[in-house]
Amino acid sequence: MKKALILSGALLLSGIALQADTCAALQGCAKKICELQNKVKLTTEPHALARLQKALAEAKANCSDSDLKAKAQAKTDAHTQKIERKIDDASADAKEAQNRMEKAQAEGKNGKAAKYRRKMEEKLQKVKKLQTQL
Repeated sequence: MKKALILSGALLLSGIALQADTCAALQGCAKKICELQNKVKLTTEPHALARLQKALAEAKANCSDSDLKAKAQAKTDAHTQKIERKIDDASADAKEAQNRMEKAQAEGKNGKAAKYRRKMEEKLQKVKKLQTQL
């Protein structure tokens, strides 16, 4: 009995993997519709099934590859803007730390100057790290 249950579970999982592979080969609306169809096949909860069926019907009726590309581009642009804002903030923080370091050095406060140098270097490292994400 356990072997049969394990075997049926393994067959179900292999079927899911095959369906996922089938969708992976597709692009755009065809991929979106394929993925929704697979989710519909696998869902047993009535409310979730109704939502998925509605989403599938809307995708079949309204999906266009150009809309998907535009949405993906908008998402990419928003992400890029977010990273650029973080770079600007970290750069401003580094500049502020540099100013404080220079002031502390001028006042002969070497301990504070070292503290601000570390902060400045940390912020510059953060800037470099963020720049690699662009």
